[in-house]
Amino acid sequence: MRVNVKLGKGAKDRYTILSGQVLLELRAYYVQYRPIEFLFNGSHKGSRYSPRTIEKVVQNAIIKAGLENKNYSVHTIRHSFATHLVDNGTDIHTVKELLGHNSLKTTMQYLHVSKKRLDGVVNPFDLLPKSDPNPLKNVAPGSLLHKIRF
Repeated sequence: MRVNVKLGKGAKDRYTILSGQVLLELRAYYVQYRPIEFLFNGSHKGSRYSPRTIEKVVQNAIIKAGLENKNYSVHTIRHSFATHLVDNGTDIHTVKELLGHNSLKTTMQYLHVSKKRLDGVVNPFDLLPKSDPNPLKNVAPGSLLHKIRF
């Protein structure tokens, strides 16, 4: 379930993961179109999609989804992929490899704090052992500590 991305962003080759659901869609596409050299052929036989054509396809999908008022692009998909990987527990070093980054610092720029991740943060204080609900039970009545009201 890996995909070899050739000449991806930054003209780099890398491996990334393939969704099982996307694989089903790709199989159906393959059966219908029977591509030979490229999975998605460009406008001329034997050519591939240009980066500009991919941008147009994504922009049309954004409009069709009613999201044209947002600042979305092809690159948004990459950012979302990285953010969702981290949200689902993938460690940052694996995300770095899947994105094909040389530097962890570059990968960190892709991560956005999501509501899901914020909601899952536990205050470290809440992880401490619970204190005695009656801390004054062993304090002598009438002592100064016993007179303090909490």
